[in-house]
Amino acid sequence: MDQRLDQRERAAVADLLSQLVAIPSVNRGVEQARTDQPEKRIAAFVTDYLADLGMHVQTQPIGPGRPNVIGHWPDQRGPKRLVVESHMDTVGVDGMTVDPFDPVQRDGRLYGRGACDTKGSLAAFLAALHVARKRGLEPADRIYFVGTASEETGCQGAQALVDAGFRCDGAIIGEPTNCHIVSAHKGSLWLKVVVHGRSSHASTPQLGRNAIVAGVRIVELIESKLKPQLQQQQHDVLDRATVSVDVIRGGTKVNIVPDTCELEIDLRLLPDQQPKQILAQLGELIAEALPDWSGGIEVRQVWASPAMLTPADASLVRNLLAVAAERTGQQKLLGMPYFADAGPFRQTGADAVLFGPGDPSLAHTAEESIELEQLYMATEIILDLLARHQKRSLLA
Repeated sequence: MDQRLDQRERAAVADLLSQLVAIPSVNRGVEQARTDQPEKRIAAFVTDYLADLGMHVQTQPIGPGRPNVIGHWPDQRGPKRLVVESHMDTVGVDGMTVDPFDPVQRDGRLYGRGACDTKGSLAAFLAALHVARKRGLEPADRIYFVGTASEETGCQGAQALVDAGFRCDGAIIGEPTNCHIVSAHKGSLWLKVVVHGRSSHASTPQLGRNAIVAGVRIVELIESKLKPQLQQQQHDVLDRATVSVDVIRGGTKVNIVPDTCELEIDLRLLPDQQPKQILAQLGELIAEALPDWSGGIEVRQVWASPAMLTPADASLVRNLLAVAAERTGQQKLLGMPYFADAGPFRQTGADAVLFGPGDPSLAHTAEESIELEQLYMATEIILDLLARHQKRSLLA
């Protein structure tokens, strides 16, 4: 039987989302987050909510005042672990044309920062666990809720969790997917190239070594050589890798030949394209094309996050897709170009999917919002999944 929410339960889910949006949890980067501790208040809220559900709750700090939150019911004894997870941080609010932290419902939507990415998923998952416990909808699997810190700047919370030894058999990762099931996302790699030249007066440039000139040649090399090499491979769901040179710095004054130039490069990779391989590949291309700059160019990895590719025949994928398809009409599994917390979970061997309410095109936008009907649908899909596997494993 479909697990539909009644009017009071719908109102409770919408109110829960409003409360979450009203808690600022902006994570713009390491320095700001170290000072502001953006997840501290929302983690306390989630901790109290889970405790009220009778869950045993633990926190794992990834920095001062920046915890992951992990909850589970101590009376569950199943052999397999199912995680429902959502990150708690959001991007910044600069340029927003709606009040980011005063959520407003209008025309069937709720507006505010994080409403779509991804406090909508956070509210839907928490509410689903609440209603499921009330209705006695318990599969044989042990259910864990995880709220992570610092997803928006590189999945540091999820990575810290798995690095500390947390393991599960399946993970439903909250992201705005229009309630569709996503079984794959690309890996991410950020590289920095630093060119060391020699400064001189601009009236005698022959006495210097212009680092910007070499930097421009490297940009051309990335576009003409590295990108085509990476894009020779095509994936059924994820299409092709992408490469984008997004930051270039160099020079101090118009009449001084620059002695340094820095490039920052964003790559989105297919599951079998490994960061070490790409790093070596770019280094070889530079060495071959600019032999006279030997020893003067550094290529280093700044950050990497693994891709996620879960087999279509995995039990979690099949079972969740079967339930969601009845509501959305989804016919085939999707892939996404962005990174998400699913990567670190999948890296441990867990079957992972992305799923949640909200249109991904509205994430991070000036008028971020979520359709409330999708919020209710996501909650009901999780309830249906649990109900249809009552007393038996949905991961077996």
